[in-house]
Parts: sequence; C-alpha cells; structure tokens
Amino acid sequence: MAYLATVHRERLAGYWTVAWALLLARYGWNATFLPFTDTWVLVVALVLRVGFSATVLAGAFALRGERFSAAAIVAISLVVPLTGFGIATAVGNSQITPLVSMGAMLIMLALAAWRLATAAGLPAVERIATATALATYAVLSVISPRLDDSTTAFQVVTLGTWAAQLITSFGLLATFLRISHDRQVSSHRTMESRLTDALGGFVQLCMHCKSVRDERLQWQPLERFVARRTSSKLSHGICQDCAKEHYPDDWEDIQPQSA
Repeated sequence: MAYLATVHRERLAGYWTVAWALLLARYGWNATFLPFTDTWVLVVALVLRVGFSATVLAGAFALRGERFSAAAIVAISLVVPLTGFGIATAVGNSQITPLVSMGAMLIMLALAAWRLATAAGLPAVERIATATALATYAVLSVISPRLDDSTTAFQVVTLGTWAAQLITSFGLLATFLRISHDRQVSSHRTMESRLTDALGGFVQLCMHCKSVRDERLQWQPLERFVARRTSSKLSHGICQDCAKEHYPDDWEDIQPQSA
C-alpha cells in the first residue's frame, strides 16, 4: 500500500498505510508500557487507537472519491481521548477515559466498513469480505480489553482480531491493486483513443500514383476513396501549370480565353 501511495499517488492507499503504521505503533506502545500506570501513557495509547480509526475512515472516504482532511484526523485523534479524560476527571471514574475512545473507534470503523461495502465499481466479493473483516476487527478490538488475559475467551478474541486484521489487509491490498490497475488501463485507453482521433485526420497517399491507403491498409484509387466517404464525385481536368508543362504545344488552345 505504501508503494501505491508513493509511486502511483493513490491517496486512499496513503491513508490506509498511515492507519496501519499507527496500529503497529500502538502495539509497540502497549508492549512497552502495559499495564498502564500513568494517565498520560493511557491517553497516548488512546490517541493512537482513535487516530488509526479516523485514518481508516478517511481511506474509506477516499475510496468513494471524497476528501477527509488530515487536520480533521489529527483533531479527532486528540479531541476524543482528551474529552474522555475530561469527563472521567469530572465524574471521578477513570474507566470512562478508555470507554469514550473505544466507542468512537467502534463507530468510525463501522462507518468505514459500511462505506467500503457499498462502494461502487469494485467486485462484490472483495467489498463484502473486506468490510466484514473490518467490522469484525472493530467489535473484537472493543471486547478484547475488557477480558482477563488468562481466560480462553481472551485468547479466542485475540486470535479472531489478528485473523480479521490479516483478511482486512489482504482485502485492502487487492482492492488498491485493482483500482490502480483499472486506472492505468483507463488511462491507456484514453491515450489510445486520443491518438486514434488525432491520426484519424491523416490520409496516406502514394507519392507516385496518388492512390489512397484505407483503414484496412488496402490501396485504392483516390476517386473511389472519396466517393465512398463523401457525397462528392471526382472528375478529371487539367490545371494551367500542368497543361503548360506537359502540353506546351497546345498551351495556347488550353489556356482560358480572356474576355
């Protein structure tokens, strides 16, 4: 996806590349600081989580040809966790801080999955499979932190989350490759059409007998070529220059009489 974003300038692939980078950053952050003992460490993890969701949603908007500004992504990533922290501080319940971010994440990923599933121009199997995997990942990501690490349920949910991530990644990669390929094919066809139109006005003439080469690459007399394509008919005459050059003895008789 990073290749498509940089080389082919696919804006939607750029969004999803950033989203997966934020996901890996959150995994690294969690592996380093879990369990979270400081509030700021938790807030940073939530910023990465919400930023991932907002960027995925931006990619879904880009897939539909719509724009989602980078400033909006940054604003959502910061405002949602800080709002949750503010509410938790006001009511004296620290559990509200992650719940607000989890809820926002679930809503944004569900919206992204819906927009992906209903995107026109893509095969139904790719759209539905990728959207289903993304929605499954959203639900399992919200459930996973609420489970005890030592339980079987946690292991099953974690495995399901990883599987959903893998399916989503392959589905998105296939989608972006298809979009990039289709755009290249469309661009080549447009170029060929314009080239054909540009060259369509040229007619190849034999430099000696003046026969014309038609679209089937067959040579035919100029008279027949013109008659088949226009309502005009050609008749033969001789111009004054040719008459003077080829029939000098009869030039006086051929040249038009002045009044």
